Amino acid sequence: FVQRCKLPKSVASLGAAVETFKDRDFSIGAEVNVLGRKFFIYDCDGFTREYFQQKYNISLPEAIDVSEPVPEPPKRETPPYMGFGSEEDSLGSVSQLVNKPPKKDFKKMYENDGKTLRFAARLVTERPEDANRRFIVSYFLADDTVLVFEPPQRNSGIGGGKFLERSKVKKGLSDDYYWPVDFYVGAVIEVGRRHFVLFDADEFAFRFMESHVDEWPQSDLDRIVKSIRKPLSGAAGDAFRAAAASAQ
Repeated sequence: FVQRCKLPKSVASLGAAVETFKDRDFSIGAEVNVLGRKFFIYDCDGFTREYFQQKYNISLPEAIDVSEPVPEPPKRETPPYMGFGSEEDSLGSVSQLVNKPPKKDFKKMYENDGKTLRFAARLVTERPEDANRRFIVSYFLADDTVLVFEPPQRNSGIGGGKFLERSKVKKGLSDDYYWPVDFYVGAVIEVGRRHFVLFDADEFAFRFMESHVDEWPQSDLDRIVKSIRKPLSGAAGDAFRAAAASAQ
């Protein structure tokens, strides 16, 4: 910035006698004007401290912390899904410059190939024209995708067809996806801002849930029997059995 020279304390006209900086003009915390630019002295080396101590019997102050707080890096905001392609493909172009297809769990796809949980569903609605509409909600265990199909009904005025293409579905406005345990008879799911009640399932879905009672406690027969027996104990149970005997 400045070559080795006698440094004037102020910028004066050429040829005029000017006062220059001396060694005692420098100290920790001092501010010096170098050719119109102000510099703040916040520290020095050990030799300089020893020099001032021996020559002037001055102990220079401790170093001044001039470090600035490191700002938090800006949070990366994920742009909203525009509806073109799958959401996983769209997120790939956000996280990396060269878009790559999302990785697939081939082991899971192999073990669950052809395994689909199918449920009968109806809309949660107060509109009379939608009250009798029925849907088939299919959950594919191989890739956790959902397909919603509306079988056509004669004289209903609604042609039926695909209500939702096979894709992963988020739970409402959250970032969580639907998983197999969210599907069971009696569950309510949200698809396309419409709510569906699952009121029936096919034989494979019932058998699959009954063989995985840790994930679907609603299908645990022992748990169901115990929940029925508990209210029928004591006086209430005696009254129930007496009423059943008299009915026979």
